[in-house]
Amino acid sequence: MRFISEAFKNNVNWDENTNTVYIDSKTGTDTQIASAKLSDQIVTTLPSSLMVNADVVNIRTGPGTQYDIITQVNNGDMLSVIDKSGDWYKVKLQNGVVGWIAGWLTIAYNNPNQIASDISNFDRRTLTAGGSQPSRGGIGQALTSLPYAGKGVWYSIYSAMPTANDLSRFVTARVTHIYLEVATSKAGFPDKWKKWLDDLLPAAHRAGIKVIAWLYTDLKDTTYDASLTAQVASYVTPNGYRVDGVAADIEELPQKDPVTASKMVEDYATQTIKNLPAGMPFIAITYPPQYRPNYPYATMAKYFDAIALMDYWHVSSANYTYDDAKNFVSDSIKKVQFLAGNNVNIEVILHGYDDGYGLPSADELKGALDASKDAVGYSIYTWNTLNDELKDVFANY
Repeated sequence: MRFISEAFKNNVNWDENTNTVYIDSKTGTDTQIASAKLSDQIVTTLPSSLMVNADVVNIRTGPGTQYDIITQVNNGDMLSVIDKSGDWYKVKLQNGVVGWIAGWLTIAYNNPNQIASDISNFDRRTLTAGGSQPSRGGIGQALTSLPYAGKGVWYSIYSAMPTANDLSRFVTARVTHIYLEVATSKAGFPDKWKKWLDDLLPAAHRAGIKVIAWLYTDLKDTTYDASLTAQVASYVTPNGYRVDGVAADIEELPQKDPVTASKMVEDYATQTIKNLPAGMPFIAITYPPQYRPNYPYATMAKYFDAIALMDYWHVSSANYTYDDAKNFVSDSIKKVQFLAGNNVNIEVILHGYDDGYGLPSADELKGALDASKDAVGYSIYTWNTLNDELKDVFANY
């Protein structure tokens, strides 16, 4: 099975705890091999909705490749489930067409509309220490007044800090916010990184630029990570400056156990929120659904003010194009909105570093930037790793 599947350029993984072979198909056609469960357990629960998880997928008159093709659907399309036969679902398209789709080219969800309703009825302010000042903004407050809305740049603990020349260019480029990494679960919040805030906050605020402090959280100890996040959010520089928001990088959730993953996020977020300064925006940084389809985006949307998606598309030796980058970013936004509700605030983090396959091209970055119009904010990771051409493209956009 591994040989056949990998011949079709699929990723094959084995879960020894559940005796399951996972075959991950990312490209279209319904003739590819489905995930195979090596046990007698059969899941009969019918999901309410499916999201297409391949480029182009056939809709057929019956549950199998021997049936005629009615039409095709695209990556990110949402379908209502009517019935199931084996690995095939009978679905209704948004235009009313009814047909059958290969289940292994979709992601199944239960009642996403109820998830969105639960989020819209949740008031994050009831968990905030101050209890009265909203972090999402009051009625009539301009979205652009929030630190994650607009145009941003990223700095990590591995990069040099912004210079005076950088800040001057950011003002000209209409950059609204800077993400600065200052803590990790392993290293804590050391004095040398506090010094970065001491130096950057006064200069950035004088330039009219907000600063969001971010930290890498492994969530192995949610109580510790919550305390660490609150320390960062509550930090005051010697001159009395505070950060404008705090963001948690969440990358180490169990991929095959969405219930546990959701509980980890909820435990961490609820503990953190109770100790944040009143009105402090709280942002989740995480993978897009293309890389982590089972991550708890609805839970993140429930407890965080925004989700910042690491939309890094340039991850192989493929000859990526403007459309590749644009479609990747657009699909990530559309999928999270489907999973977490249309009212979720999304910032897209665009690919600006060499992942072993070179930097993205200028055309790629332009495509990603064009797709970011559907998010409340967009930013680049990282400013220091861009070449001059890409800096110009981002700055001038």
